[in-house]
Amino acid sequence: MSEILVKEYRGDLAENLHRGFITVVDKSKNTVAHLGDINKIVYYRSTAKPIQVLPVLTSGAANKFNFTEEELALMASSHSGEEVHLNLLKDILNKLELGINDLQCGTHPPYSKETRKYLKENNLSLTPAHNACSGKHAAQLALSKFYNLNITNYFQRDHFVQKLTLKTIAEVAEYPEEEIYMGIDSCGVLVFGLPIKNIAYSYCKLLNNELMNNKYQEAAHKITQAMINNPVLVAGSNRFGTILSKLTKKDILIKSGADGFFAFAFSDKGVAIKIEDGNLKSAYPVILEVLKQYNFISEEELTRLNNYYNYEITDHKNRKVGYITPEFSLN
Repeated sequence: MSEILVKEYRGDLAENLHRGFITVVDKSKNTVAHLGDINKIVYYRSTAKPIQVLPVLTSGAANKFNFTEEELALMASSHSGEEVHLNLLKDILNKLELGINDLQCGTHPPYSKETRKYLKENNLSLTPAHNACSGKHAAQLALSKFYNLNITNYFQRDHFVQKLTLKTIAEVAEYPEEEIYMGIDSCGVLVFGLPIKNIAYSYCKLLNNELMNNKYQEAAHKITQAMINNPVLVAGSNRFGTILSKLTKKDILIKSGADGFFAFAFSDKGVAIKIEDGNLKSAYPVILEVLKQYNFISEEELTRLNNYYNYEITDHKNRKVGYITPEFSLN
């Protein structure tokens, strides 16, 4: 059963309610706080990307193709399609002796307003490079090239790369491979469904990589540091995770997923949040409230993040008529 996490007020009336699930897990794999069912099966969505990059490191592909820290960060990203993202993607593909058309992720308008404006003003077409998941697809192409496999069907369920990804997810999340739900994400590759508590713990392990078995320990350290050191590459210039990371100046591993899902880790805790109605914006105040309740973020920092924490509802003349706020206390 889900719990009410966020309320939207218009005047004094809570007009809309956003329910969901929160699970906080510590280094001992104990659920130390939660709201809603900790065994709720949810899809990892894009929060799986850091784990999906691990085989690029453990296989030796990262060394063979001499991938940089920045390129690894892009592989774990849901990027905005800014110039810095497109240039890094081009560098990765050049190292693989491949092109943009080898990406099987499809196209969508980039998250970056500036990039959308540039494309429109210059009458340029979208390419798979603008897809937020193109870095992940480049990582899977790298694995295909490393193992001398067919690159035209790397996205299909029966391809070795997809099977390797499933195995990695199962091992890191410590959940039986045969019990993982599998669907197809918007970018065309597998997406994995398992209990929210296991996803939270996987993020705790990524940040506290001593919890990993020897197979993944060094790789987990590298991808985690790549993400923490390069938040703009993991998301974009004006994205929530980037702003949070830069403002707090603390080690927080945070990754958005689609449909109201976020996973993050700080100190000795991993957290997974699912907004039941899929509203991603409702996840922002929930994340900040969790960090507040654990004293990881100060009142001053919250004030500077107020556009995400208690953000305003305005009318068509931009006058405040309400606000959105988190209303929960962790068990």
